[in-house]
Amino acid sequence: MHKFYSDRASQEYGNELDLVATYAITKNIGLLAKYATYDADTFSTDTDKFWLQFELKF
Repeated sequence: MHKFYSDRASQEYGNELDLVATYAITKNIGLLAKYATYDADTFSTDTDKFWLQFELKF
C-alpha cells in the first residue's frame, strides 16, 4: 500500500495498492498479471487498472 501526500500543506492525496502475479505455462511461455487501484482522498478520482501480459522466451 502506498500513501500519497503533498509536499506542501500536508494534504493526503490518496492510497494505491499494486498487485503482481506470474505463472509459468512452460519454461518458455509465461503470463504476467498486474492490478492497481487508487483510492483518491482530495486529489483526482478513484482509478482501477488491470494489465495482462504474455511472455515468450526464445
